[in-house]
Amino acid sequence: MTIDDYIPCKDGKPLFTSPKGNEMWVLLLEKAFAKVVGGYSKLDGGLPAWALETLTGDKVAHFSVDAKGSGKWQKSTLVHLEDAQNLRKCGLQPVQGEAYSTHDFFDLLEAYEAQVRFYAYEAQVRFYEVLGHRRQCTLRGGLLKGLSRVRAI
Repeated sequence: MTIDDYIPCKDGKPLFTSPKGNEMWVLLLEKAFAKVVGGYSKLDGGLPAWALETLTGDKVAHFSVDAKGSGKWQKSTLVHLEDAQNLRKCGLQPVQGEAYSTHDFFDLLEAYEAQVRFYAYEAQVRFYEVLGHRRQCTLRGGLLKGLSRVRAI
């Protein structure tokens, strides 16, 4: 997807998001999401899991304490519902056999965190490799896809 750097403004201020300082990336990210969903008016609401999946291109898991009183952390996955008018129409579906005690859940989080640290390091290394060049950069695991036209700020 390609977007330009024209941001909707009124009286010299952005109409929608309000970044702190001169953070242009916030405005551009919002514009890209608006383009994906069909306009700024369709950005309101939705699941954070959908936004994370859209940003990373990876599958997203959601964990919550089981409402049935078992005290276990239940894993759910994002399920997309067919709706041409609303790309964000989705829900969370519990994964059978994926409920963890608190101890096991935090062990699982530590494993995820180690994996994410590895990907973040790999992203940083690849970022410096493409500085000043126009290239595609895809990282293993789908953490960052389509890093292109990177330049130092």
